[in-house]
Amino acid sequence: MLEDIPKALERIPDDPNQLPFYSPTHMFIRTIHSLAQRSKESHRQDLVYLYRKMRLDSGKVFRKVTPAQRDAALANCANNEKAAAVLSALKVQARL
Repeated sequence: MLEDIPKALERIPDDPNQLPFYSPTHMFIRTIHSLAQRSKESHRQDLVYLYRKMRLDSGKVFRKVTPAQRDAALANCANNEKAAAVLSALKVQARL
């Protein structure tokens, strides 16, 4: 996380929805990576929320998530049908 801190100081806007930290696509990818390692209900809910409510760059998700990560995250979402449906529909790039 520390590697993602902006290099220059930025003025933090008054509106909390305008904070310059992570894009929805970046958060979606990080949530999948996290779900591949651990099973947390809050991550499953975040995954569904980001998928349904935010505009995501499917090309970036395709490049950054491996089939193994998607499958591991899917295994950790066995008891959440909505999150499992999101991960099942996800197209990822097969690694050679």
